[in-house]
Amino acid sequence: MCLLFTVTIHATADTTRLPARKQLLTEMKEYYDQELAADLSEWEQSNKASWMQWMPTMGISYTANGQPRPSIAFSLTKIYANIQQNQVAQNKQKSIVKRNKLTRQQAHQQLNHLYIKLQLLYEQEVFQISLYRIDSLKFSIYEQQFKNMQITPLQFLNEKKKYLQAIEQGRLLRREIELL
Repeated sequence: MCLLFTVTIHATADTTRLPARKQLLTEMKEYYDQELAADLSEWEQSNKASWMQWMPTMGISYTANGQPRPSIAFSLTKIYANIQQNQVAQNKQKSIVKRNKLTRQQAHQQLNHLYIKLQLLYEQEVFQISLYRIDSLKFSIYEQQFKNMQITPLQFLNEKKKYLQAIEQGRLLRREIELL
């Protein structure tokens, strides 16, 4: 006589251990917004007195007969250098924004990947716990059979080995979850 039956275990992940994905994304957005503001403010701080570069050079010049008089001079190379410096500053700010955006996208993808992986590991852990409970019951039956001398020591040791391997799988899974 052969008995065949199917056991279906519906395991759900304990998502209460995971913060909400929306919360994580919000915190990540705040972090990268603060980082962008800090990077941009650092660049703006260094260019605060740039208006001084547009001022003409003032000084004293002497006439042909040796008399001093005030003079003002504009340098085209200085004006061109100022224009170039402003373009470099604008390009640097654009570069900072683009780099922040790229880093943010990469972090978002990595967060999504890790979040999904952690959810799957939690689901696997719940399933592993269900299997552990079944293995524990099976092992207690084998242990009782061994005590009653209904199975050989070799059969008992093989079952004990399987039971200990199942426990170790659960421990490895827990370690993997903790390392994330």
